[in-house]
Amino acid sequence: MAEAKQERLAIKAMVAAKKKFKPLIKDKVNPFFKSRYADLADVFAAVDEALLEEGLIVTQPVKKWPDGGQYISTEIIHVSGDALPASTLDIPAGLDPQKTVAALTYLKRAALQAVLGIASEDDDDGEALMGRTQDERPATPKPPPAQPKAPQPAPPAWRGKIAKVDEIVPGKVWKIVGEKGDEFFTQKPEHVAVASSAVGKDTLIVILFHKTAKKNNECDSVDPSVKESAA
Repeated sequence: MAEAKQERLAIKAMVAAKKKFKPLIKDKVNPFFKSRYADLADVFAAVDEALLEEGLIVTQPVKKWPDGGQYISTEIIHVSGDALPASTLDIPAGLDPQKTVAALTYLKRAALQAVLGIASEDDDDGEALMGRTQDERPATPKPPPAQPKAPQPAPPAWRGKIAKVDEIVPGKVWKIVGEKGDEFFTQKPEHVAVASSAVGKDTLIVILFHKTAKKNNECDSVDPSVKESAA
């Protein structure tokens, strides 16, 4: 019963400390993912003062399993002598000294953040633990080659004599009428000039056009035919 009481005191102290944690400043840059992250010192800077005020300290000793493997034990101890349940993370075996140091730093920070419930982004220590240097970072996948665009069909063309040119909206919209009643609309004065010059004459005009949403024929170009007069 006394042990349960002590643990409740430790939990209560942890809750109070958590309310006082400072913002976690992510001022380190991960060159592999181009993201920012906080290292172990940053995490302690955010939480250490609040933990001490509530009578809590953090220890992270390296211990051995019965089979010889090593692990980091993250323990939060209260001044009463009670400790919250420890969190353990195995240390990878077979690392050279440099990678072992990187692994310890990474695992301590990861364990501390997990115990305290502090989130962070992907980190450089994790990349070092994988044995990758900045020059060995994964290559950015190349986008697939652009597919050649299918050739666009030529716009429909009309060739014939001009019967008349009507002004539909003064100074804005004109209607060009062929000798057989075909109608073409345009808003370009240069189209009107070419068509008007051929009204009542044997001059053949070529009109390139497209269909509008209202099914009208709208002029793209209006030019004299290469063959100037009707056969």
